[in-house]
Amino acid sequence: MKAPGFTRLAPAKSVPRPLRSGDQLILEGAGSRLVFSAKTGMLQRWTRGGRDELLAGNPKGFPRLDVFRAPADNDRYVANRWKRLGLDRLQATPLSLDQERAEDGSLRLHAVSAWSAGGDPLFQLDLYWSLLADGSLALDAGISPLRQMGVLARLGVALDLPKEIANAKWLGRGPHENYVDRLASADVGLYHATLSQLHEPYVRPQETGNHEDCSWLFCHDREGKGLLIQSLRPFAWSLLPWSAKEIASARHPVELVASKRNVLWLGTRQNALGGASCGPRPLARDLLKSKPAFLSLWFRPWDGDQDCRVAARGLRPLPPAAFRPRSPAPDGYPCKVIDADSEQPGEGLASHAVDGDPSTFWHTRWGADEPRPPHHLVLDLGELRALHVLRLLPRQNSDHGWIKDYALSWSKDGKIWSKALKGSFAKNSSWKKIRFPGGSRGRYLKLVALSEHNGKAWTTIAELRVK
Repeated sequence: MKAPGFTRLAPAKSVPRPLRSGDQLILEGAGSRLVFSAKTGMLQRWTRGGRDELLAGNPKGFPRLDVFRAPADNDRYVANRWKRLGLDRLQATPLSLDQERAEDGSLRLHAVSAWSAGGDPLFQLDLYWSLLADGSLALDAGISPLRQMGVLARLGVALDLPKEIANAKWLGRGPHENYVDRLASADVGLYHATLSQLHEPYVRPQETGNHEDCSWLFCHDREGKGLLIQSLRPFAWSLLPWSAKEIASARHPVELVASKRNVLWLGTRQNALGGASCGPRPLARDLLKSKPAFLSLWFRPWDGDQDCRVAARGLRPLPPAAFRPRSPAPDGYPCKVIDADSEQPGEGLASHAVDGDPSTFWHTRWGADEPRPPHHLVLDLGELRALHVLRLLPRQNSDHGWIKDYALSWSKDGKIWSKALKGSFAKNSSWKKIRFPGGSRGRYLKLVALSEHNGKAWTTIAELRVK
């Protein structure tokens, strides 16, 4: 979103090169002093005129990848999966830290880290830092999902601000919280709010305070001193006295203890809300899928003596970094469903079993004349493949239709089928595995659900993957 009258400022070269001091990299220029970890490339401290612009004392640095939100009541169709993935407990592993030259010849620090919850990495975060000659800070952040994870909560980064930074002025949607499917009542305009006005006191603590389609944001203290934040493209944000993890861990508002800092989240967007607390989940067009995201931000300290609206009309003088997102690793052979004995129109289509989205599912027809097991799906892998393992993810928001006993067979031509492998699945929502005998090859697979754990007529499957 580009407001009328915006102008690009003259190029502002970054400082020539950082100084190294032990395990730190230091950039100094125009009254600003930035201290980075020489290992991770994360910003540990930013001071200007003796004033901390970020909350000092965090040894891990800023910003941190933040892709988790405190599940809303409407998130019940996907909240358990976010927790199983570990989106609320991601930790960084540094991969590289390089010095690069931007298109205009200025210096950039490029830090790359992988983020995981104890297992294989789920995300890669690329940070591109530049301290401009006027003392402002340019940050480009690229987020790459490293596997298909279906519907995500949000994509962005978070940083801690001093507790005194408890006011916000912004050009974007407002004044109340808004989400991608809650925009009609939130016009784009110029708004101002205190910290207490930037979140809703829900009876059960949950996601709150998001604002979409923002052009610039000024977070400041009572004296009007703080950070002016702009983006080369519209962004989403929230400013809260707690992190998403802290909100999610509280069952009642009184459990949200007083905070010593305020958490600023900046992102490309959040997942839609929908109405799944008592109705349908969000429309497919509004779901946040596992795709790369890119933020191009500009941070400027502002002392409150001048109207920030005038400064916000200028565009960042440094072009965005050339972010090259990582592609998710293939999670099985491409395949499609070519036959199903039954499916529920709408939410229960057979194709949902191979759509890469764990929050959708195949559901056999239900109702007065619902068919009973056995139920089957036939997959086409597109060509003859070596078969090693079939992985099955049960429906995630309910145990309705969970397969108990199964039979699996395969074929090279769809006519002559192997002897069926038979077995039983445990009654839980975790991934299940069926291993093929050594040397197995086939193009077509037929999975038959012989019974359901609760003795019901239905069969449901969230995801099938074949390797």
